[in-house]
Amino acid sequence: MRRLVLTLALASIALAACGGGSAASPPASAATAPPASGAAGAPQILPIFVSSEILAGKNRFLFSLTDRANNVVAAPDVPVALEWYDVAAAPDQVAFTSDARFLWAIEGQKGLYAADVEFPTAGRWGVRFTASFPDGRSEQVRADFDVAAAGSTPAIGAPAISVDTPTAADVGGDLAKVSTDTAPNPAFYQTSVADALSAKEPFVLVFATPAFCQTAICGPMLDNVKAVAADYPTLTFINVEPYKMVFADGRLQPELADGQLQAAVWTDAWGLRTEPWIFVVDGSGKVTAKFEGAVAKDELTAAFDAVAPSTGRATGIVIAVDQPSITQVNSFTLRTDAGAELVFGVGPLDLTDGGFNAGHLREHMTTGTAINVAFEVAESRPIATKLTDAN
Repeated sequence: MRRLVLTLALASIALAACGGGSAASPPASAATAPPASGAAGAPQILPIFVSSEILAGKNRFLFSLTDRANNVVAAPDVPVALEWYDVAAAPDQVAFTSDARFLWAIEGQKGLYAADVEFPTAGRWGVRFTASFPDGRSEQVRADFDVAAAGSTPAIGAPAISVDTPTAADVGGDLAKVSTDTAPNPAFYQTSVADALSAKEPFVLVFATPAFCQTAICGPMLDNVKAVAADYPTLTFINVEPYKMVFADGRLQPELADGQLQAAVWTDAWGLRTEPWIFVVDGSGKVTAKFEGAVAKDELTAAFDAVAPSTGRATGIVIAVDQPSITQVNSFTLRTDAGAELVFGVGPLDLTDGGFNAGHLREHMTTGTAINVAFEVAESRPIATKLTDAN
């Protein structure tokens, strides 16, 4: 089985430990000034390419910067501007420009930059990085690189790969047998990729292993996804361990070959060479967004908004009812079959007026009963404002 390789670039910005990303940490220090020593005219900053794929078309280009002593200088107060060159066509003429945004890979500890860039063709390209430091100095460095025609992971707009991924049902509901997350969200382990595609429902697929992460950012990234997922009850979320695992001594442990971690079947199927990754898939089964490594919450929100339906259908168990009187209901809370909690704001609704959906709600509006409703989500939040009987 193919090994999942840790790239040198990712290793250079990762911490040795890898965990859930919720522990407190000291704030990052200010950017380190490049040393004055070195050959005359030598660049005082050096780029680190973090992206494992740089492809023709749209890219989320990840990079970091170090000084000549190999100290990371990427920081929120060090903005970076980019000039891009088509080396084959005009090696010294700027083809286009873009700005980079700073992202925390591990909040308050390690960061990197992301830039949205579109290469019209594959081939040899170059980029000049201009970093502006808080003391007013500006440092530049240029690097040339190859842009590939295609990558190993599914492209934006390409069909998602159908593969059976483990679920809680496969292991009798014991999440410790499918995830190394110390605080797993049960909803992330209810549906396999193959089942999500068969159901033609949008979903988010997260390849992340908090316990055995080789880039130190799986846990923090997964924490970000879990935090944002609460606002998207109509989206299916799937987390899988990217490495081949066995359950032993009460926990998941990697199955090694020659002392090395081995890619799981689903990781090979999706063509991953690094971790972590996030893929967003729409209801037609097409990949609409993908993120390698660190990702900001606003990036996730934008990607989820593009596929999360404004209307949907929820089935589950009523777990709470806001009912001031026997004839009036303000809202009820549904625990969906996928494990999410969805609050339906329906009122104040007078159950005696024979009005909209009143008969259905009167029949089902008690805790512990099953309900099946169609709804519209208000402002992409889990507050349903319009209900119809979906039974």
